[in-house]
Amino acid sequence: MNNPSQYPINGLEHSLTLRDQEHQPGPPESCPWADQVLLMLGRIESKLDAFNRRMAALDLKLASLAAQNQEQKH
Repeated sequence: MNNPSQYPINGLEHSLTLRDQEHQPGPPESCPWADQVLLMLGRIESKLDAFNRRMAALDLKLASLAAQNQEQKH
């Protein structure tokens, strides 16, 4: 698992890691729920990447249409 301070979200990872260490001996990697959270975060990141690619393609198409519109006006 990554260093909790590497991806801080209002200290959430750090507090979860501390709580986990208090209740379970061993590193945070031994938590089955942590693996599930990492899988879900990976899926979210993948979907965001796909969304950003679609938005970039739409931006290019919009710029192209705007340029065509300007040419037709002249």
